[in-house]
Amino acid sequence: MLRKTFSVVIEKTARELAGTACLELDEVEPPRQEICCSRMFGKRLTELGPIKEAAATYMMRASEKLRAQGSVCKKILVSIRTGMGHAADLRNAQFKACLVGEPAEFGKNRTTLNIEQAA
Repeated sequence: MLRKTFSVVIEKTARELAGTACLELDEVEPPRQEICCSRMFGKRLTELGPIKEAAATYMMRASEKLRAQGSVCKKILVSIRTGMGHAADLRNAQFKACLVGEPAEFGKNRTTLNIEQAA
């Protein structure tokens, strides 16, 4: 009856609330093993300040995603690539990996600020 008016999701939700299991365990998305937050700049950057600011902002977003899924991390990887927007530009890629020791829960053992500074 619900299926005629609503979607399959609403029907399954109603059945779950009534005590009938409808969601298989493999249908639940497992926590991510990696979290990536990235961006491209709209123009060529020649100063380090805006790049550092962007890296800190994206580290904060990654830490928010990590907190939201209730996970911990033990390694952070920050990478910067150049020349991605223009075919004629020389391309270069650099990355820095940082181990944070024991897996750290954001907001408990280690703050977002510590993670951003490590990156």
